[in-house]
Amino acid sequence: SSEGRESHSSNQQLKKMSPSPNGNIEMESARAVNEKAKSRLLDHPNVNVSHHPILSHKTSVLRSVTTDAPTFRRTLRSITFHLGYEATSVLLTKPVPITIPSRPDDVVQDVGYRLTERICLIPILRSGLGMVEPLLELLPVSSTDVKVCLLQ
Repeated sequence: SSEGRESHSSNQQLKKMSPSPNGNIEMESARAVNEKAKSRLLDHPNVNVSHHPILSHKTSVLRSVTTDAPTFRRTLRSITFHLGYEATSVLLTKPVPITIPSRPDDVVQDVGYRLTERICLIPILRSGLGMVEPLLELLPVSSTDVKVCLLQ
């Protein structure tokens, strides 16, 4: 197909020079370099790769050349909430007493939970900056408890 030829053609244009074990310089496609990096990353115990169909769909929207800026921002925001829930699923909480309404003139004492860990958000590149605001909305802590670190 023409799509296959286009990706092959663009793949041929993106090459990386790297020394081989025997000392010769070999050309390696950017795709192969990317696959090696992914493989090393996926072996890390702190990496969780989501294969959720909705995230796959939304990631495709982000990557498409036909996606306009407003759609990109909306989709990135949506993805951020999904990823934020996954990334924060292991945070520690502590029980706290709460009062909940049960009837118009009655309340009940119960137990709720509050996060015990402090969180630092470090955005990377432009998409990372677009993920900060939705993550700050997601995290149920006051702004004084969240440190937003911007590194260049």
